[in-house]
Amino acid sequence: MTIQTRREAPVWGTKTRVVAGLLFAAMTVASMMAATPAQASTTFIVNSTADAPDASTASNTCDTDVFVSGDQCTLRAAIQQANATIGADTINFSIPGTGVKTIAVGATGLGALPTITEQLTIDGYTQAGAHPHTKAVGNDAAPKIVLDGSKASGLEIRDASNSLIEGLVINSFAGSGIDIFGTTVVGTRIEGNFIGTDRSGTKELGNGGDGIFVENASGATVRSNKAASRNVVSGNVGGVDLFLESGTQVLGNRIGTTASGAGALGNDLCGVLVESRFDTALNNEIGDGTAGGSNTIAFNGRDGVEIVSGLGNEVSRNSVNAW
Repeated sequence: MTIQTRREAPVWGTKTRVVAGLLFAAMTVASMMAATPAQASTTFIVNSTADAPDASTASNTCDTDVFVSGDQCTLRAAIQQANATIGADTINFSIPGTGVKTIAVGATGLGALPTITEQLTIDGYTQAGAHPHTKAVGNDAAPKIVLDGSKASGLEIRDASNSLIEGLVINSFAGSGIDIFGTTVVGTRIEGNFIGTDRSGTKELGNGGDGIFVENASGATVRSNKAASRNVVSGNVGGVDLFLESGTQVLGNRIGTTASGAGALGNDLCGVLVESRFDTALNNEIGDGTAGGSNTIAFNGRDGVEIVSGLGNEVSRNSVNAW
């Protein structure tokens, strides 16, 4: 393993009163504009497993077919609407029926989902019957939304700071499961996902690249210090790859194991890779040992954690093994 924030009012002339009145009106309008947000956040509700695009992003309504009664909102259409809507938006799920719902991304020939370019939360745990991990030991998370990418590439976040992806099963994509790009991207959170496995976290359905690839962003968090946020990143070509990355935390995940943390489901290459040019990967944190922040990194084909180059990167209190 290689380890590398009153007095008496004056008497005004007519011209002075006019000028003052205009000034007062202008100030009033300006204050009203400042007090009004550009646009309130919008929540789009995905109610279909189809992969059809939005009928019109100018409508502010997620609907793939305006000629059919009721809105038909797919994940693809919801992302398109979110990108077209100013402000932080949310995508929730309410797909009819029980059990796991699989969205075959690209099955209709449209390829990858739209790149996320505005602040967005995608919350898979809003689907009926889904819930995050609650146990101190093991993993009892029950995700109900599966993104099957066997005909497309994975989710991509570009120049969309403070976004959150949680509660999804992301598998079988040709490239990485989640790609995060952009020097202006800060504070992205990846929490409570199964990336490269089935929804039980026990069967390998790996992505053809890294489970999570983060490039040139900063301050991303692959899980935060709470049990419900634990990701399983297993069965992929690589686990978590931080490239030219700074201030990112990788905390409390299962990387290369089954969801329980005990079984083998390794990534082909490294569990966590930190790499850069000219030591530009700075101050990344792999595990911290507090409030469940320790990663379990095991059964991967190469090093559990490999730091190729960089400065101030910390690897602390993880369970790192290779078999």
